Amino acid sequence: MKALVPAAPPRTLARLRTHFSDAVRQKILAAVNKGLTNRPVFDIEQYLTSRA
Repeated sequence: MKALVPAAPPRTLARLRTHFSDAVRQKILAAVNKGLTNRPVFDIEQYLTSRA
């Protein structure tokens, strides 16, 4: 894996961060502090690219 951008609701993202290894942490480019579940792929792409 070259890079990772985890996206999850705030509490979930906080829990995930505690489980990431150092190797994974080094690959994280950004984190999206928002739940995107059940959103159409187009909406997710728009959200992520507008924040780039």
